[in-house]
Amino acid sequence: MQTFGKEYAVLVVGRLIMGVGMGQESMIMNIYIAEVAPWRTRGGNLNSYNAFQMAGGFIANIWLSITIQVDTMWRWRLFLGSGFVVAFIQFVGVVMFAESPRWHMKNNRNEEAKKVWIRYHGDGPDSLRDFEYARQLVEEELDERKKFQRGFFGDIKEIISNPRIRAPFVTGAMLGFTSQFSGGTAIAYYMTPILVGIGVTAKKAVYAQIPLGFWSLASSIPAFYALDKFGRRFCYLILSLPFVILGIVFGMIGFSLNTASSRAGLFLVGWALINGNGNIGINPVQWVMCGEMYELPVRSYGAAWSAFWIFISAFTTTKTFTKTTDAIGHIGTFGLYLAFTCFFYFWDFLTLPETKNKTLEEVREQFDGGIVGLMKRNSRNLTTYLKSKLQKKQVNQHNMED
Repeated sequence: MQTFGKEYAVLVVGRLIMGVGMGQESMIMNIYIAEVAPWRTRGGNLNSYNAFQMAGGFIANIWLSITIQVDTMWRWRLFLGSGFVVAFIQFVGVVMFAESPRWHMKNNRNEEAKKVWIRYHGDGPDSLRDFEYARQLVEEELDERKKFQRGFFGDIKEIISNPRIRAPFVTGAMLGFTSQFSGGTAIAYYMTPILVGIGVTAKKAVYAQIPLGFWSLASSIPAFYALDKFGRRFCYLILSLPFVILGIVFGMIGFSLNTASSRAGLFLVGWALINGNGNIGINPVQWVMCGEMYELPVRSYGAAWSAFWIFISAFTTTKTFTKTTDAIGHIGTFGLYLAFTCFFYFWDFLTLPETKNKTLEEVREQFDGGIVGLMKRNSRNLTTYLKSKLQKKQVNQHNMED
């Protein structure tokens, strides 16, 4: 419809249909990956969603640099139509997927669940032991749910009234805010006009996005290892957000310089920090947590909730970007992103749980006590860490004196 439509209305309808598909994809794929991936490597597996998004952006940048040479009439048709290729490949792959083991467990199909589990995890003793452990925890989770009213309204009531179940929904919304109100998506969306405003020609601005796209793809690769090695909190709060804040500051300084080359240079350094370190923490963690932090009975609601806040935040920041820059300038806009990011950093530091090396059923225990419980646990862990560092320093000083 987008490629061959002859009227504006047809193009809009095509975009709307594609948007519905992308929304469904962002919700379903993360649930599916989380439910079939081994708990030891679940973070890296879930990072594949973000990494393939970056790969798609890189390929799109290359294709855009080619299609700008084509006649205007066919340029946008070729660009929009090319999306069919990857979507068709994905569709063929999805047809071959089996339902996840936990979906079978949820519907009392334990034999089918075991077959799918072995298909993804193998039939070794460790795998079968993990299966029995997961099956037992799923049964306990479903038995607990029977105490509550079943159905949609019963689930909504449980989400609102139960602090343990409500906490992931609060976390999911805040992760969506953090990822988008740092300005990463809005800046990428308006990258060409930003570069033109700095002093780069329009054609060079298009070509400049090829190395930027490659950097986005390359920077998403370390997360495959880091998320499971160091944990979600470390990647998010140490490897990512501080450097994103630094990148925003560099961008602000860049816009204040005199020459076009210096403005473009420092801005691109800032963008490299925002996007590169964002792909180690902010960007993958929002999708990782989307798939793994919600309990089985409300997991589909939770994934939809997380995706909604990611997309609505992206819509808000991109739609308001030009009006904001017109009102307060690029420096003021970046300053606004800086304020948002610092606030969300503080909030996420207090409330983000660590889900590394935990089964999906064990993850829910991290939310016992709700948001207040998370704040107390994270504050207590920080205090314990600082005390241990202080004691170690005092011991070292004492040994040196001796």
